[in-house]
Amino acid sequence: MTLTEQVSALNLGDIEAVAARIAPDIVRTPLLRWMGDGGTDRDLRLKPENLQPFGSFKVRAGLNAAHAAQQAGGKTLATASAGNFAQGLGFAAQ
Repeated sequence: MTLTEQVSALNLGDIEAVAARIAPDIVRTPLLRWMGDGGTDRDLRLKPENLQPFGSFKVRAGLNAAHAAQQAGGKTLATASAGNFAQGLGFAAQ
């Protein structure tokens, strides 16, 4: 199955299952309202994922990958990333 097919096959239940699986290990970040400069009529919502451990939303992907590997009976997990995703996996490995 291609990546496009995998993404297309996702549904709300899949997303909710991942959210429940990683919930104990992440910071629940607030949704902030920003009205802009000078009283413009723009109403933006910001999700400050920089409040997650080590300042990145990638902890979510790392935790999900680690939990999925563990549920599948795997004992190892590797990444080609040296960036935020790799940090997410390192955090999950703790």
